[in-house]
Amino acid sequence: MATMLRPEEGITHVGKAGRPLTITTMAIRTMEGEIVEHGEGEIILRSPATMKGYLNRPEANEETLRDGWLHTGDLGILDEEGYLTVTGRKKDMIISGGLNIYPKEIEDVIHRINSVSEVAVVGVEDKKWGETAVAVIVAEQIESVNTEAVDSLCREQLATFKCPARSTSAPNRCPETPPASSSRRTSAPGPPSSTAAPLPDLLTGGDIAFDRCGRHYV
Repeated sequence: MATMLRPEEGITHVGKAGRPLTITTMAIRTMEGEIVEHGEGEIILRSPATMKGYLNRPEANEETLRDGWLHTGDLGILDEEGYLTVTGRKKDMIISGGLNIYPKEIEDVIHRINSVSEVAVVGVEDKKWGETAVAVIVAEQIESVNTEAVDSLCREQLATFKCPARSTSAPNRCPETPPASSSRRTSAPGPPSSTAAPLPDLLTGGDIAFDRCGRHYV
């Protein structure tokens, strides 16, 4: 736990994760590698409560513990009042035409459609732009998802470069991480112990659907 949002702040600072605890120093490492007190980029921490390192994982330690800071792998915005807004995971960020796209921002918009129960936005390789965003949508009734409505809403709420290049429907649930949040990775066909494959790899062949075990078919 690195931040705290008081009950009364939940009304005045909707969407914020709070301000750093008194024992925590928080900063942002920008995409250019600069460490700043306020701005947008990777969230980094200093605290007596942070870990000393991973056991027998020197490469992970080298990546995570640098320059006296713990690099969380989370992306966020730290404003001038000290409030943090988490925008996603660094590894999930989509870079399209040199511009950064945060999947969570798109997912939050698509979730406003009543018929949508789950959505996961992933980056898919694109020859022109490097990557483009694709939205995988789960709805109570697949036929109720209107791709034109999704596109229209995204264009109203997001910058053009952030709008998904296409949307596709999944008939059941998206694969989930242990805390029951939608994962952008899913298991390839095979037993549960099989190595997970990145979800974007499964999208390159066309529209994708999931069965209840998280397996895919095209």
